[in-house]
Amino acid sequence: MKKMWKGGVLFVLCVLCLYTANEAKATSKTSDEAINWVKSQVGNSIDADGAYGAQCVDLIRAYYNFLGVAQVRGNGCDYATNQLPSGWTRIKGAQPQKGDILVYTGGYGHVAIYESDYVTYHQNYNGKKKVTREAFADNSPAYITNYTPYWGVVRPNFSSGNIGAYGEMITPTIHTDKEVYNVGETANISWAATSPNSDFYQYWLIIVNETTKQQIFGGDPGVARNPAINSKSLVLPSAGRYYIKIYSVPFNNKESRQKLATKYISVGAYGEMTTPTIQTDKEIYNVGENVKISWKATSANSDFYQYWLVIVNETTKQKVYGGDPGVAQNPSVNQKTVTLSSAGRYYIKIYSVPFYGKESRQKMATKHIEVSNKTYTSANNVTESKLDTVKEQVYRKTGMTQAEIKKSSSKKGCLKLFLGKVTGAKGY
Repeated sequence: MKKMWKGGVLFVLCVLCLYTANEAKATSKTSDEAINWVKSQVGNSIDADGAYGAQCVDLIRAYYNFLGVAQVRGNGCDYATNQLPSGWTRIKGAQPQKGDILVYTGGYGHVAIYESDYVTYHQNYNGKKKVTREAFADNSPAYITNYTPYWGVVRPNFSSGNIGAYGEMITPTIHTDKEVYNVGETANISWAATSPNSDFYQYWLIIVNETTKQQIFGGDPGVARNPAINSKSLVLPSAGRYYIKIYSVPFNNKESRQKLATKYISVGAYGEMTTPTIQTDKEIYNVGENVKISWKATSANSDFYQYWLVIVNETTKQKVYGGDPGVAQNPSVNQKTVTLSSAGRYYIKIYSVPFYGKESRQKMATKHIEVSNKTYTSANNVTESKLDTVKEQVYRKTGMTQAEIKKSSSKKGCLKLFLGKVTGAKGY
């Protein structure tokens, strides 16, 4: 911004430089050349007009000079309205492109130069009277958050340089040498190289530990304009669930044409989960009884995420329960009590689900139980007519031509049914 004192009153110097359209020449520079120029100015103090020291607009006036167009005068906010060089555009609320001039209109305003969502170049940023490169976390786009309110951009008409009739880039596919790592291990990350027959500019790699919210890496992992450099190795410093994002960024129209791939890995001193074993307090239940279900807890030394319990009445096709029976990431919560309200044959399935690689690494156990709407408390309650009903069910389900069912009672009063071996039976 530019400002001056007069008579003890602060007021804005808003004088615009008047020039003809013939004086405003469109630039022949590429956006890469423009960014390389501003990178070369980092650390310098630029006072393009020789007044009020190194202000934000002095960087932009020097930028105009580099791009071969006439300067304009005024404060940062004036770049939302002042005269544009021939061929340049001004876009309110735009998603910036590389080389754009960012315009902020609060107070005297502010102006800066955009490289990416997370890298911008400023002068007089937070009182620093020199050109600085400001980098921001991937969840805080610089062009929105470094000053407010963000107005939009002034966009030079850059030369396309050596970009020709290129095709689209391909979407990268991320590969890692493992799915689960120990703390301190090196992850070897690679991705499918994009097509060299495109206007590829750079890859942009972001690695974040979602558990700790720590960004491990964010930047260009290779060399701009070289799609063959498509790998990165780095040490994973802390336990947690990580996401890896790789962007293939084109030279033009980044936001609409860039390609993105994402992959998750787990880091910790983890082993594989154990397979659960299901136990119930009984094998046969009466309708309305509570079924106490438990299962062997999986190893705590694993990347366990949750159990998933499914109970289905196979006879009626009714799902009785489906969900997490406990607390996510707590393998010791390994039991559930449910009430079964209808007769039939039920299956119980319990899944031990890992944090990453669910489909390939989850463990599953199954158990069947029977629920009857007839109440039998001892062997003496089983009449011959009830046994005949059981026989009829056996005939229908197994295809037997004859069956022999006997009853007996143990000393403890437990009911025992014996199904004799029958010739021609398809199953028992």
